[in-house]
This record gives sequence, C-alpha cells and structure tokens, in this order.
Amino acid sequence: MYVKLGIWSATPNVRIRAAYAVELADGSYIARAEIYKRILRSEKFAIRNPEFLKKNKIAYSTFEKGYVFKEQCIRAHDRQGNRHLMFPEHAIRTTDGNYFLDNEAAEYNGYVRYNNSWTRMEPNAGYHSLARKNKSRNADVTVGVEIEKEDRQAYKIPYAPIYDKLGWCKEYDVSLGSCGFELVSPIFNLYSDTIEKDIEELKDLIDAGYSRSCGGHINIAKKGMNAIELLKEIKGYLPLLYALYPSRCTNGYSYARPFSSYTHATKGSAVSIKGNVLELRIFPAVENRRDLIWRLNLLRFMLKNPLKSVRGLEKMMEQPELKELIGRKKLNVSKYYDLCA
Repeated sequence: MYVKLGIWSATPNVRIRAAYAVELADGSYIARAEIYKRILRSEKFAIRNPEFLKKNKIAYSTFEKGYVFKEQCIRAHDRQGNRHLMFPEHAIRTTDGNYFLDNEAAEYNGYVRYNNSWTRMEPNAGYHSLARKNKSRNADVTVGVEIEKEDRQAYKIPYAPIYDKLGWCKEYDVSLGSCGFELVSPIFNLYSDTIEKDIEELKDLIDAGYSRSCGGHINIAKKGMNAIELLKEIKGYLPLLYALYPSRCTNGYSYARPFSSYTHATKGSAVSIKGNVLELRIFPAVENRRDLIWRLNLLRFMLKNPLKSVRGLEKMMEQPELKELIGRKKLNVSKYYDLCA
C-alpha cells in the first residue's frame, strides 16, 4: 500500500510505502524519517492531537529535549532508580544488556568499566585465590601489608581492575562481617616510594571504615636473614610496639608472648615466623593512608637502626627521627621489658 505525502513534507505529492509514512492530525502524510527530525525539533503540528502521539508511539524525552519515537529509544536508569527515555547511543550499555543514564549510575549499581566495556564484577576474589605479586625489584629489605576493612561502599569496589592495574588482592575473609574484605599488597622495597604511590591510588579502600575485628598485619623480610634472625635484629623495639597497641597484646589474634616462644610459628601471636618472612601481627586495623604510611616509616627506622636489646630502647626513643614519629604519646615501654628478656 502506498500513500501520498502531504503539505508538511519537504517532498509533497510523492508516493511512498505506507510503512515508511506517518499520518498527521490533519489526515496528511509525512515520511517517518522526515517527521523524526521535525518532532525532535518540537514543531507544533506534531503535538496537536494526543491521539496522534499515542497512535505513533511518540513521547517527549526530557533528556533529548524533544519528541521521539519510543521504538527508537530505550529507558536508562539513573542512580535513584528512575528511568529516562533516550536514544541508546546516549546511554551507558552494560555487557548484560542494561542501560544507565551516566557513569555514576552504572558504578552505583555495581558495574565497572573494564576492557572498554561496562560489566558487573564480583567485589572480592576468593580467599587466597589470587597469585601474590612482587614489585620489590630484588630489594634487600621488603615489606607487604594485609589490610582488613568492613565498609559497605568500599566492599562494592570490584577486585579485578585493582589486581590487573596494581597487583593488590582484594579478597573475602571469613573472620570479617558481610561487608568485610582483606586488601593484600604485593611485595615492595621498604625504602622505595612505590608503595606510597599505590596507597594514594587505593585511597577509597585504605581510607574505608573498619571494626574491632579488623587487623593491619605487616610482613617484612631481609635478604640473607631468616625470620628469626630478623626478629632478633629488632627485638629491642618490641616493648615500643606493645606500648603503642596495648589492647592488641591481650587478644587472641596478636597476643604478646615471651620472646623465646617466637622462635617457632605460634598462632595468634604478636609476631609470627613464616620461613624467611616475619609477620608483625601487633598492628591493629589501618585507619587511613596517613596511618599506614606512619607504620611504614616506623619500620624503616627500626630496620635502619637495629636494636637487639631492650636496654637501649629508651635512649633510642630520644633519637630525633623516632621521637618525631612517636610525638607526644605517653608510652609505658618498661611494662613489657620482662617479656623481651
């Protein structure tokens, strides 16, 4: 069936197939491609008759700022869950076929731009399911951190882009609540600023919330030494670490034990022997980036200035660098001397 285009058309009296034409309120016809442009410009003839709009499935789009054919549009969700009529090329399309108004709405609903596509990802990898990365470049003294967090917003951040870009593992941890995760770093050179650069990029995770269930373990190693030998190098600083975190000394995760008991792997101790790696479990949850960097600077001082006996601790605490790190904290280090005899 053919129809003749009317006076509203740019080519009046031309006959075209009815499927390619739209009947206007005055009974005349116009090509669908042509009316699309005119409706989008909100010309008055397009809205004279509500029945005309309904019959031809035409609606007004606040996003496109004009009238559009519904069949040529999709409804995209915004962050609040509202749906907006718009052309698909103006929306964010996900790999599973959903549409969102903008990047913020897609991210809020658990999607992330990954390999040039918007896709939904699991927030955390399985416990110890990811291979640990090494960014130390064969350094003499290395460090790695394990940061436990419980935070609903940070929990939603997917692990895969973080692992691919920086090599940090964001994993489930059964010891934490439903919004908990553990962030495990690669191995770094303790004296390089590479770890600080990563910490800054991970601010949304490292500055996230935490609970009393969370810890902030730090692993250190020194070339040419096993973990027991390294522990003996910093033995004199143990009372300082205990005095900084006294509540950690008496719980089941980081109990402060007599020094002699640390010569073998002891579960739930303030320090733990893991082959050539010394795990310092005395550290509590990481509060934020500043707190984590402070801990790294403390360890840098300790390893640059070995102290094998507690007898020299109080004198060492008068050193300007360590004194500045400790600040005005009133620490009862002598309380723990007997443990480190």
